[in-house]
Amino acid sequence: MKKHNILLILAVTFSSFFYYSCSEKTEGSFLEIGDGVHAAFASTIQVVEMIAEDGNKIMVPLMKGGSNSVESDVEVSLTQAASIPAGTFVLSNPTIHFNKGENVAYVVITYSDINLLVAGTTYELTLEIINKDQLSISKADKILVKAARKLTYKPIGSGTFISEWDEAEWRVDVLKADEANVYKIKNCYKVGFDIIFSVAADNSIFIPKQLTGYVSGTYGAISFTMPASTQPQPYKTGKKFHLIGRFVVNAGSFGWFEEILVLD
Repeated sequence: MKKHNILLILAVTFSSFFYYSCSEKTEGSFLEIGDGVHAAFASTIQVVEMIAEDGNKIMVPLMKGGSNSVESDVEVSLTQAASIPAGTFVLSNPTIHFNKGENVAYVVITYSDINLLVAGTTYELTLEIINKDQLSISKADKILVKAARKLTYKPIGSGTFISEWDEAEWRVDVLKADEANVYKIKNCYKVGFDIIFSVAADNSIFIPKQLTGYVSGTYGAISFTMPASTQPQPYKTGKKFHLIGRFVVNAGSFGWFEEILVLD
């Protein structure tokens, strides 16, 4: 089965085994590790790019030391960010079983359909070893999984961006994902800050919350996101994308504006 791409960062040292020096001039001995499980995650953060070939699964390695001559069970829990709708991700094996001779097993997180995941959104999930008596000396009992749908963008041309917020218009380059009906406006408001949005089959548009590059001297970084449910909603007509949304900061919203992209 094809594995998904995994980038492990902020790696932590996993070790339940203690070694003596290999130097001929230094003598040493193994320290007793006892019969415990000595479990730990292989890193503190795992970044996952989800693709259809993954079979709607996220695989997270769990390590163990201790004796390989016995079987072991390790209980883990899953906590997801408050912004993620309940039931989006499920921990399919809360009990991780290690057979004799195994020191690596996989925690499996599942989701129902990759096409239901919001493009441009990173889902943050935390796994934790429940029984702290089973930890290795690394004490790596938690791992933050940052999962996002992998999208490959290709240029589809240029367009005119008409901003009610900025009371101006300018030319922009536009890209589209191969894997989904997701668009990216390069350097939309500021260089280095793209605006991503997806278009559904009924031509409704979803805009994930994202930074614009604008910064308020009073309130800090300004983001662009969906309007409130009581406000007009974004939509597409022909080559015109009505990106109706709110400009927001942590303290609140500046209100909703209609930003329009017209493809050539």
